[in-house]
Amino acid sequence: MKRLCPLLFALSLAACPSSSEPAPEDADTPDADAPDADAPDASDIDPADGGPADADLLLDAGPPPARCDDEGATRVASCGACGNAQERCVDGTWERTSECLNQRACIPGSLEESPADLCQTRRRLCLDSCDWGDWDLAGAPGECDPGDTDDDGSCGPGRITRRTCDDACRWQTECESPCGPLRDSPPELSEVCVPAGPFYRGDPAHARPFTEVYLSTFVAARHPATKRRFLECRAAGACTVTMIPYVEGVLAEQPEDFPALVIRQAAIEFCAWDGGRLLMTSAQWEKAQRGPVPSRRLWAIAESEYPCDILPAEGCPGVAPGSLPIPVAVGSVPETRGYYGVEHQMLTRAVMRDTYHPNYESTAESLVDPVGPAVPFNDDVTSRGVTARVQHNSRIGSAPAISAGSFGAAIYCVREIR
Repeated sequence: MKRLCPLLFALSLAACPSSSEPAPEDADTPDADAPDADAPDASDIDPADGGPADADLLLDAGPPPARCDDEGATRVASCGACGNAQERCVDGTWERTSECLNQRACIPGSLEESPADLCQTRRRLCLDSCDWGDWDLAGAPGECDPGDTDDDGSCGPGRITRRTCDDACRWQTECESPCGPLRDSPPELSEVCVPAGPFYRGDPAHARPFTEVYLSTFVAARHPATKRRFLECRAAGACTVTMIPYVEGVLAEQPEDFPALVIRQAAIEFCAWDGGRLLMTSAQWEKAQRGPVPSRRLWAIAESEYPCDILPAEGCPGVAPGSLPIPVAVGSVPETRGYYGVEHQMLTRAVMRDTYHPNYESTAESLVDPVGPAVPFNDDVTSRGVTARVQHNSRIGSAPAISAGSFGAAIYCVREIR
């Protein structure tokens, strides 16, 4: 027995090498940097076994539920837009047990946008206080709001300007004539369009206070009818009225491209022959020269002073008293063109469709498309025209009454569109 113990001790020393001896090179010693062989590799976890196959998902599980130790205890927790809610300790974790109360307007950092006028965008940011900051406009403003319409008159007299705002907040302009196609050839027969609307009738210097009058759309001859055209009407057998010798004599003496100066009944016949037209009324005469509201001009081409540089007449420097303007051919003085383009109105008087009565313009019926009184004043038939004999009578609104059968006057025909 004494011999066996030393032997066993020696064997135990041989089987248990000293820690001071180096391990054999071929020993199967685990690397300190290697993962624990018992720890599962995340890539080896099968979802079917209750774990994600992607190792990244192990990091996205979020924070674990807040732990608590005092079962049944309650606390106040922040929530929503700077609000508060009650939480209770249940089974060692805090659980929400009330709605989020006392919330403010928004979640901090939220951005709100909405459309603004003129194709801009409104933006505002939610502040840390859970209140919205001020609105700020983004983008350059456009010219208008989509769908808006307008008429700025950019198409000029006698045309309707139809402006429509497109989706990019830019005006799109179309010019339209309310009169339809106009006669423009030959130039002697050309027409102009006078759109519907109000104008100021009258001339305070002639006891006719400015009064707003509405006229429907009408088409007017650009020029007075020439003698040549009137003789064509006679040759066609449509102008049959025989005028007094004085008027017939003046007509015979004038060149063919001068205005035909005739009496009222002869003018009515001519307009009927010229495409079923009508004689121009006094109101149409004034609007054709003056233009629409707010114009109060006194002459067709001047506001408040007679244009001596265009049409020298009595009262102008170097013009003898009582002298008449030199007659001129139709269309030869375009500077006399009125607002809508009617010419020659300052160069001669014109016979009007309506007759004259001093009280007519004070009646309500004279404020909308007036055609004159049913019963004329004094004469059986009188006409209203404008004579260029002197400056005083060349004003748009002077409109002296003259005997329709005693003097010849120019013819202006119109087509009414109502």
